[in-house]
Amino acid sequence: MSDSKILKKDLFGEIRLSELDNQTVIIRDSGSAAPVLRWLARILLRREANALAALEGLDGIASALTIGRDHLVRSYLDGTPMQRQKPTDPAYFRAAARLLRQMHRRGVVH
Repeated sequence: MSDSKILKKDLFGEIRLSELDNQTVIIRDSGSAAPVLRWLARILLRREANALAALEGLDGIASALTIGRDHLVRSYLDGTPMQRQKPTDPAYFRAAARLLRQMHRRGVVH
């Protein structure tokens, strides 16, 4: 792995943007969680992995690449966060609603 950029760090661990095998990935690391909360961080990691497995193949959803006890490596989707982009095009919201319905049909609520 080369350089990583921490995107989020809290009591449940870290989420990093990294390069792995010439691919940009997101790494969720529950091993760096506060020791007293590590058990919960691992449950949340598994929950995310299960959701990604249920959504596998949906366009616009990251794929789980590797899953371990304390790490989840998932594909990276390039884009700008909605709160920063502030979309106004109705087509954007129709596509988002369509994706949300597809997620719900697969048993995942976000």
